[in-house]
Amino acid sequence: MLHYTFLNHPIVNILESLSIDYSGIKNAYALFCNNDKRLSIAHYQKEKLSFIKTGKKVNVFQKFRNDSIHLSWINTDMIPFIDSDNKVINQLKIEDENDNSWLLLKYTSPIDHASDILILEVEGVHAFGLSKKKGPATSNEKILIGNLLNLAMSSRLRADSINFQTMQVVNESYGIQVKSIEQLKDENETIKNNASKSIALFVEALKNKWESKINKKLHIEKEIINEIIDSNQKMTIIENVFEKAVVIAMNTNSFISNEIHIKKEHISWPNSSSDKVSHHQFNKHANILEFLDRYENAVSMVLENGWKVNGSTVGECCDPKVSPASITFNLKKYRKPICKLIKQYDNRWPLMIAHFRPFQNILHESRNELEGKVLTA
Repeated sequence: MLHYTFLNHPIVNILESLSIDYSGIKNAYALFCNNDKRLSIAHYQKEKLSFIKTGKKVNVFQKFRNDSIHLSWINTDMIPFIDSDNKVINQLKIEDENDNSWLLLKYTSPIDHASDILILEVEGVHAFGLSKKKGPATSNEKILIGNLLNLAMSSRLRADSINFQTMQVVNESYGIQVKSIEQLKDENETIKNNASKSIALFVEALKNKWESKINKKLHIEKEIINEIIDSNQKMTIIENVFEKAVVIAMNTNSFISNEIHIKKEHISWPNSSSDKVSHHQFNKHANILEFLDRYENAVSMVLENGWKVNGSTVGECCDPKVSPASITFNLKKYRKPICKLIKQYDNRWPLMIAHFRPFQNILHESRNELEGKVLTA
């Protein structure tokens, strides 16, 4: 599976690429802090990478990280992952030089800022193709090999680190974009839902209006309400279509009854697509339309109960209930768009215009502002 190599831990990348970059190195270990901020031990052997469990010796290995000497040559007995006994890195002796075939390199961890360790087994210069003669490397050869490998590993780690940081910036930017898109989708869905609620309340207001006019109970199929919501028609069109549906239902009723059932066949939309309005156009003030229709229905309920129309009674009849202060706040905050909506959807809130003082007040304020502009013009 294709993926960026620098998405792995940089130490792991080095071990995985040893078979390509340094085919002469057959055996290697790494002790490092992984991306989960846990100590990890990796073992490279015969072109395969495996991991060794730290068990209960985390403290021993952490001490090894701290005490190890950079660019030092050690022997097998000094590597704690191989021998279970606790080992201490002692000062090397000249007579032990031939046994010290492991090159230890230390680098600052990008995760916990302690030391990540690479331990590479170098059998001799023949491992790099510098000599056909097999045998342990001399002291001078070890210095040369150590410095060259250190430079190469440092360069690789630095490049991986830069690439990883760059990828983090890209991922962060990408994550912000994805979050923004998801948020926009949620907002659009909310607006769409608000628009649907507003249209449903508008249909309910039309139903109440016509029940009062014809003094009969109207029954509307739920499927019809969903069709009206999905129609994307202007409010004036919905109102005209609803009126025609009531007339058709009344005149096609086969027997006299106090109930009128509006069915799907009673609904007839105009053919012109120019009368349609997108959700985006309608949704601009969907939240305002929604609470105005809710207040209108509440005023209707207050009047039916024979109560005095004021903020307390209207708030009590809202679903859900709201405080008088909340109603006043909404009406004042959205006064200008409300006045525009009243002109756009005339006769949509007749009960509030006739009976609800807070609603009348904002209309009165708007008229006074308009008159003041005319006088000063």
